[in-house]
Amino acid sequence: MSKSIELPRRVRGNYQKRFQSIRVETNHYHVQIDNFHTIFTYKLRFTPTISQDNKTLRTAILRKARPSMEEMVINPVISGMTMYSLRRPNQTEKSFVVEEGGKDYTVSIRMVREQNVTDNPKVMIQFLNNGLRNVMSRLYYTEIGRTNKFFNIKEMEKMDNIMLFSGFRSNFTTLESGTFLRVDTAKKIVRTETVLQTINGIYKLHGDKERDEKRELVKNELIGRIVMTNYGKTRYYKVEEILFLNLEMVYLDGDKTNIIDYYKDKYQIELKSKSQPILEVENKRSSTKTYLLPEL
Repeated sequence: MSKSIELPRRVRGNYQKRFQSIRVETNHYHVQIDNFHTIFTYKLRFTPTISQDNKTLRTAILRKARPSMEEMVINPVISGMTMYSLRRPNQTEKSFVVEEGGKDYTVSIRMVREQNVTDNPKVMIQFLNNGLRNVMSRLYYTEIGRTNKFFNIKEMEKMDNIMLFSGFRSNFTTLESGTFLRVDTAKKIVRTETVLQTINGIYKLHGDKERDEKRELVKNELIGRIVMTNYGKTRYYKVEEILFLNLEMVYLDGDKTNIIDYYKDKYQIELKSKSQPILEVENKRSSTKTYLLPEL
């Protein structure tokens, strides 16, 4: 015998007065922006030329150059080879010399655009996020890729062969009710050994095998793995192939420079091992193949 089920009924009368609004705090913080109408854009140029992805050298030079830069541009926001400001500069071009690593670099700044952002919130958000990256960098937080995740490179926990970095995931975003700063905690675990150390370990463990067998073991171990560069811009790449080539015969930069001299000229890195293989990875931004070295 079935029983009838009676669903709850709506409360009669002016029931809304029985409830009270409660303010709930989240990880999104409302940002009030005043007097934000115009962004001035500048181009940076270094002489001698610095590679676009040599972030380490560029950051070191710009830290030293900041007092001279602020004589022209107050509170600049820097992204790669571009600089932004909210204030009109007192001059449109400026050059000065900075010494870094025993070498003189001429830094040139030129204003290229004045942009009204009142009706273009995307440009405003881009400017705010670049400003956030600048602030985090000055606090010695490193962003890995363009993930909005910043990790403190000065403080880390070491456990056996891994390192634990702590930091934040943070960025500005636009929601229905306005502009917000989102903040979350973040963790990153990284192995301390280089890819070259992994390769050497495989060779040592299988010392009795033939060369081609050991190379096949290296491929089986590394192809498909994710590796992180610790020079220039910190990025992640997926290993697609291992190339066993003579480094002195591998030419880059329009067949003018071999890969050994390339790293020396572009990143001021002197390779310790000249007989290591090459990691072939895909650069997703340009859809091209990129060569990495296991030592780095």
